[in-house]
Amino acid sequence: MTNLANDAEAFLTGRQYQRALALVQSALAQASGDPATDTVRLRLIEGECLAFLGEQRRALEICGPLLETLGVSSEHALYARGSLIMGIAQFYLGQTNEALENARIALYAYKRAGDTDGACRSLNWLGNIHFDRSELADAVRAYEQCIALADTAARPRWVAVGRYNLGKAFALCGEIPKALATLTDNREALAQVSDPLNVMRSDLLTAFVRIQDGDHTGARAALRALESAVFDSPHLREQGAWCEYMGELELREGNLKAAAEQLARGIAIGSGPSRDESVVGQSRRLLAEVRLAEGDFPEAVAECHRALESVRRVGERFEEGVIYRLLGEAHHRLDQNPEARAAFKQSVDLLRTIGARLEWAKSCLAAGQSTVFSRRERYAFLAEAERLFGETGVERWIEEARGAAQDLLQGRVGEIRARATDTVGSALFISADSRTRDTLKLADRLARVDIAVLITGETGVGKDQLSRYVHAQSPRRDGPFVPIDLSCIPESLWESEVFGHRKGAFTGATADKIGLMESANGGTVFLNEIGNLPLPFQAKILELLDSQRIRPVGQTEPLTLDVRFIAATNENLRAAVAAGRFRQDLYFRLAGAPLHLLPLRERRGDILPLIRHFLVEYGVPVSDLSCLDMQLWVERAYNGHWEGNVRQLRSFIHRLVAIAERPSDPEFAEWAMRLLEQIDIIHEPNVGARVSREALRAALERNVWNQRAAARDLGITEGGVRHLMRRWDVARPKAA
Repeated sequence: MTNLANDAEAFLTGRQYQRALALVQSALAQASGDPATDTVRLRLIEGECLAFLGEQRRALEICGPLLETLGVSSEHALYARGSLIMGIAQFYLGQTNEALENARIALYAYKRAGDTDGACRSLNWLGNIHFDRSELADAVRAYEQCIALADTAARPRWVAVGRYNLGKAFALCGEIPKALATLTDNREALAQVSDPLNVMRSDLLTAFVRIQDGDHTGARAALRALESAVFDSPHLREQGAWCEYMGELELREGNLKAAAEQLARGIAIGSGPSRDESVVGQSRRLLAEVRLAEGDFPEAVAECHRALESVRRVGERFEEGVIYRLLGEAHHRLDQNPEARAAFKQSVDLLRTIGARLEWAKSCLAAGQSTVFSRRERYAFLAEAERLFGETGVERWIEEARGAAQDLLQGRVGEIRARATDTVGSALFISADSRTRDTLKLADRLARVDIAVLITGETGVGKDQLSRYVHAQSPRRDGPFVPIDLSCIPESLWESEVFGHRKGAFTGATADKIGLMESANGGTVFLNEIGNLPLPFQAKILELLDSQRIRPVGQTEPLTLDVRFIAATNENLRAAVAAGRFRQDLYFRLAGAPLHLLPLRERRGDILPLIRHFLVEYGVPVSDLSCLDMQLWVERAYNGHWEGNVRQLRSFIHRLVAIAERPSDPEFAEWAMRLLEQIDIIHEPNVGARVSREALRAALERNVWNQRAAARDLGITEGGVRHLMRRWDVARPKAA
């Protein structure tokens, strides 16, 4: 009996479920009714084979009674196995809550029994169940725990399985570089085990990730190299996946007819006797994209609904989120705007909930590029898309989102500037104040000369925007602009992040990493808040400024760069030098070309152009700006203290537009005044200690209760006067 069980286990490990089932059932027919350990083991193998052969309910019927007996025994390993088989069967039946519970029970029981392979298998299935539920962060944690346990216990097979699944999870999260690195490591792990199926799966997944990364040449070469092995094998899921990936590749390269042929082939494979709704649903979703590209929008809508039917049967919420994006695009093209809005919002909300950042970002981009939302909503979608694409690190998508946002704003910025002809600069720096104009003229001259520039000024005055302006006016305008907040990088990671590292330089350095400095080659580096940089790193920056050379961690030969440096700080660097917190030689190296931005309260000429600019940026139509001159809040904003400078003004406008939307609405001015009241109170909390009640009343009486004139006399803001009048209940006497 033991030998038969071992033979059946071998077939099971090789995924020869029919042969394993036939052997087990033959052995059980000869066995007595005695529930000996070998008999229980054979019954569990039978249940596992049935679970993978589509007969999950029979598997549950077999394993359920066995678990009742095993639960009160000391056979922890058999109890764990039975629980995991129950979980696998429930997973395939869509009972994911029950599947998670049984997989967790199996994990604890395997650990109690000291069975490392069983514990790794349980962790892997926990990851699979979370992945199927689109709980990607939980899936990643389970796979990483599986890999760590397998690595510690020298179980290369489970290391390989865990890395394959982890790479898949990273790909759907939008972590493309992590996915590629994980799959590269997986190739090394697979070299230690004989597992042709997992090698095939890993290579297929790598081709898919290369498509997402835009490496179409590499993806096509990989898929062609796999074609014979995939279609010579009996594995229909892998055949369907190959057709799906090749169809997507043809679609991305514009070969619509070839894409449709491959996707139809994938649908046919997935619709066979062992129907695979996942392959069918994903192929239909891609076919909907083909119909969109062909301009057949009604058929695109129909194909989306067919895809939804398939993916809902297997609970693939990720695919559902992507399909809703395509529905939004198709309805938009058919001028069915309410349906388009609903579909786009459903796509964004679902993908956000899942945490699938790359597809979430694509849905934000699609919504922002449509015209079914207001300009304010579109800009918000595009800003979110740019942020998310930045987190995923896929440059081509970052540029597309950024370009779409600029296209949306560019025309409107031009209209604003036509209304304020005394405004100078560009969309990167809005100004009408004479002193700021002088700073911008100096910036124009410095931009043409390839020297380091130091920008100083309070927090929020626009140092970052001025650095971008200098870059845009310089001969390096077509090169990269890389901002680095040096003080935010942990000291332990500083050199690796800024200078990069080479594979094997330290534990965890599994691949070469290009540092921030090298990524700026040919362009401009913006060293933000350089005054906060620790002294040890100041020496490295000084050396870089002087030599234009870096040495990535783990590399012996230095790299020569071609970069222009702009630094910024809100600190008094002279005082920092005197206090020993900043190197004098670095200060002199930077301060040769200084630019100083005044606080907003000292360049009030910039306030009104900035208000107009931010209103339009957040979606207010230009036609609505004409009524601003008649609203008292604008004058009040002009006389505000604005301690937080331009950043605070922008935040104020953002909140105002989010609450009230249009200046032509009566509530807009009312909300503006309310928000400004809050700002006035926040900005001068100690004004009462500097101005007495008597001095306030005297100044008001002297200026015939003109609050602005009284504020000038007292040396405080108009908002400060209003705050004190409320605090001390000072009111203008009523006329007799």
